[in-house]
Formats: sequence, C-alpha cells, structure tokens
Amino acid sequence: MRQTIMRYSWVAIGLAVLALGAGIALHAGWIEAPRVFGFNGSAAPCEVDNQIDADARAEIDRTAETFGKTFLGADPDRSLALMTDAARATTTGDLAEGLKRSTGGAKFTHIRVLRTIYMENHGTGADGHILCPVGGHRVSLFVRPGANQAHVLVGADSPNASFTLALWLLPEHGGWRVQFAHVGVSAMAGHDTASLLAMSGAEHDAGHDFNAAMLYTAAVGTSDLGNSYQDAEIGKTLRLARDRLRRPAELTGAPPFTWTLGGKDYKVGHISIEGIGGQIGLIFDLPQADWPSDQAANERGREFLNAYVAAHPEYARVFGYLLARAIKPDYSGGYATLYRRGTGLLN
Repeated sequence: MRQTIMRYSWVAIGLAVLALGAGIALHAGWIEAPRVFGFNGSAAPCEVDNQIDADARAEIDRTAETFGKTFLGADPDRSLALMTDAARATTTGDLAEGLKRSTGGAKFTHIRVLRTIYMENHGTGADGHILCPVGGHRVSLFVRPGANQAHVLVGADSPNASFTLALWLLPEHGGWRVQFAHVGVSAMAGHDTASLLAMSGAEHDAGHDFNAAMLYTAAVGTSDLGNSYQDAEIGKTLRLARDRLRRPAELTGAPPFTWTLGGKDYKVGHISIEGIGGQIGLIFDLPQADWPSDQAANERGREFLNAYVAAHPEYARVFGYLLARAIKPDYSGGYATLYRRGTGLLN
C-alpha cells in the first residue's frame, strides 16, 4: 500500500484538532488530563438548552448550525462571514487545507446542535473562565464579562469518527457571531471517552502498560473541546485514571524513541491511534536515516511490524491493525506498511 506523506506535524494520538480565533495546541508524548479553570470554584448564572428563552435559543442554534454546516462543508472559508471581526483577524491560512489536514479529509454528515448554554450580561473585568452547572457536571467556560454570550456544541459524523465543534458566540453586527471554534474527534470507530477509558483500565489491570497508555491518551484526546469549554468532572475522572497508570518504557523521554525489538534497534517517532472500519489501530512513524528505495522502506516496515507483534502479542486485545509509516529523511514522502489482526502483513 503506497502512501505519500507530506511534511507534517502529527498529533501524538492521531486525533483531529483545529482551533479558529486562537492558537492550535498539539501535544506529544505522555498526554496529561485536561486542566479545568474557574474563578474560586464559583458557579455562573447559566441557562442550558430548554432553560433558554425559545426565541433566543432558536437564533443561537441557527447561527451555530449554519456555521457548522458551512465550516465542515465544501467551502470552509465561507464560515469567516459568521465570525466576529476579532476572530477573523486572528484566523489566517487556508481553512479548507487546515481542516483537511486536521480531519484526514473526512466527509461530514448529520451536523446538528448537541448543547446550548446561554449567559446574560454578568460581571466586569477581563475575559476569563467561570464554572457552570451543566447536566450534573461542572463545566468551565471562557466568558467575556459584561456581554450576553453563548457556548454551543455541534456534533458531526464521518465514516470512521464522530466530531464535536465547540463554539463560543458573541453578539455583533445585530446578530450572533462565532468568537472561537474548536473541532476535534469525540469518538473513533464508535469508541468515545468513556469507552476508551474503560478499555485503558482493563489493559492496565492486565499488565499491558503500553496498550493502557495509548488508550488513555486517546480518551484524553476525545474529551478535548478546547480551552473555551472544559468538563470538570471528566477532567477529574481522567486525572484519577492517569494517576493509576504506569508510564510504559516505550514512552519514556521524547520522540524519536529508540525501541529494541528482536535484538534490533528501531527509531520510532510519534505513535498514533486512529479508527477505520469499526476498528482502532496503532500507527507508528519510523523516521529513516536513508532511503535506498520504496521497496527497502517497505521491507523495513515489515520487519518492524513482525518484531512488534512478536514482542507484544497483547496488541490484538484492543487493536485491529498496525501501520508502520517509514518517513524519508527530508520528510518529502514515505511508505506505509499494514498489518491486520488475524490476517498479517498485507503488503
């Protein structure tokens, strides 16, 4: 299976993350549980879903859904018209290319509003986080004191994953406009944060530290809704799970790691988790010191995967496939080699 790999900065867990109106934070290595912010733990006067005036909610939801369908549609740049002046000023680059890179070119369906939170003019001072009670959880929201505002979660599906678009909306130019948007994977191959965390716990209990760590990292990633919306209860659950885990030797230090398998050393860059065809899999980036040919790169990938499976047969408890991506020294391309559980090497 040939695969051209453009110059990139892989997200460590293979999850899509794209933020508009603010910087993008991509984490590598051992990923920490989310940190939730709040003002002295105080709760804000928030209205959630049916608590919101019907007309006001309809207008907010209409803007959020329109933004979601536009941004996740064929021409994402059109969504700029639905953003605040400040957000447009800080959003640069080709949105279509950025979205494609972040989501693997996913085609989105069933775009819909999942949750709406509304706050009226409250307080004074600088922008910051406050805590709101939402669905039995405390949620930390980034707010602008002295302004009516809303936070909306918009869901979208693709063939291999579910996504959540977290929006912060402010009134501007006689209507609602998006001040901040963050899109990321919320479930892969049908596994959401709770499912991935339960799998991680089972692998920990079985003594499979690497499986447990990767599944935990994926759980953290699927819980991430950006800095504008953070669930305190999920964050607490993730921190407790993290504190139980043992850091596997494979993830000690910073990438590229040196792994010894079958008596031979391999350089391993980022390790990712992705979901395809109802299965989750591990993807290993293997930076190469030289590039004799594509065939040689494929043979190196085959050798690595055979050695990994021999050393870690427990991978098959949770992962349906393994993918080794040999990367050219100049990052101009590469070659991907696939191993399927129950089938073996496919190229």
